[in-house]
Amino acid sequence: MVQKEHVVFFQKKISENIEELTERIFTLYEHRYPEELEKLTEEDLKDNKRIVYELFETIAKTMLYVEKSNEIAAQWGKEIGKTSVRRGGSLSEALERIGMYKEVLWTFIEEAARDTDYNFTHIIEVVTRTDDIFNHIVHGFSLSFAQEEERILKDYEEKYLKLSTPIVPIKDSVAILPIIGEIDQKRADVLMDETLKEVSNWNIDWLIIDLSGVYDVNNSFMSHLHRLLDSLTLLGITPLLTGMRPDLSMQATKLGLFQTSKNRITTCSSLKQAIELLDKKNIS
Repeated sequence: MVQKEHVVFFQKKISENIEELTERIFTLYEHRYPEELEKLTEEDLKDNKRIVYELFETIAKTMLYVEKSNEIAAQWGKEIGKTSVRRGGSLSEALERIGMYKEVLWTFIEEAARDTDYNFTHIIEVVTRTDDIFNHIVHGFSLSFAQEEERILKDYEEKYLKLSTPIVPIKDSVAILPIIGEIDQKRADVLMDETLKEVSNWNIDWLIIDLSGVYDVNNSFMSHLHRLLDSLTLLGITPLLTGMRPDLSMQATKLGLFQTSKNRITTCSSLKQAIELLDKKNIS
């Protein structure tokens, strides 16, 4: 494809002055956001300059290749979006910076045109082309930012859910599983999976499941608890329920919770009573 002379001219100018454009950005950054700039470490500042340099480099590389420019620009935006989330960046702040980058680049294009015969139409065409590249970078960045943020939130949620299922050994063959808070479908699934993994690791014979901290009871939770009790008995572990409130007890009875595949479930009014019961059985 034959490129228009004025597009080639401005592309070359941008390509030859990427370092200057980068410095202009940070001069403007220092003027508009001095407090933010002061917070950056030397390493952070160096990394930010690298990203801005790559931004102008991407624009310069793609200006002459309209067919591929959108894909290249969007892909670069995606990579930077991921990086921004990992560094704790804000999407709104990043988009605000894009306006500053456009301002610097378009001012540079206007200055570069002053000693040439290129007219306003030529400049508008070049600005429009760079704006289109910016838009695809923003699209890729925003999409990637949202996806990466969602992935990280899911990771945090998964870690939190696992940490909220603590099994505490109190004797060689006995452990306690305190269940606290509201149990939704996702947490119930994690509770089931993690508990079965942990009891296998601890090699216990008894598991005291304390329900006194559960403040929202629904059929889904009771169904998962029923499955958990069945699974424990199949593994040769005797479950012992404590902290059963009247509403819990009524739902448990309706679901047949107190009758597992092997044995009837033992219940105690409190954790203290459960431990005393095991002591009487000489469980160590």
